[in-house]
Formats: sequence, structure tokens, C-alpha cells
Amino acid sequence: ERLIYFAAFSDHIGVYIMSASQKLAKEDKAFAPYRKTRATLHFPLDKPIPAALIKKLVKVQMQFNKR
Repeated sequence: ERLIYFAAFSDHIGVYIMSASQKLAKEDKAFAPYRKTRATLHFPLDKPIPAALIKKLVKVQMQFNKR
């Protein structure tokens, strides 16, 4: 099962999240600076990628996929 998708661009890393983790990213204010759409986060290349936030998304999606 898919957890997240990602792609590299000239100025950011795009992270595309599945439906289960979209709710977390919408409600958790820590994701606000990175949200671009309901299912997309953009992490600028000139700043460290917040690994803890990505880990949080993946854990939520893993739990959802176990159902």
C-alpha cells in the first residue's frame, strides 16, 4: 500500500499525502507552513526537511493501511 509520494523540484520537495494522513496535516498546525493543497506539502530546499513531521504522516498512513 502507498504511504506517501514525493518529488524533487528546483525550489522544493513536494510530498503528496494519502487520504488518511490528510486529516492530520490539516488539523496539526505544525504542517501549516508547508501546506499547499489538501494533499500536498512543499518543503523548501533552503531549510532542513522536518523529518519528524514526515514520520508522523507515514505512521498515520501505516495504521490506516492495516485496516
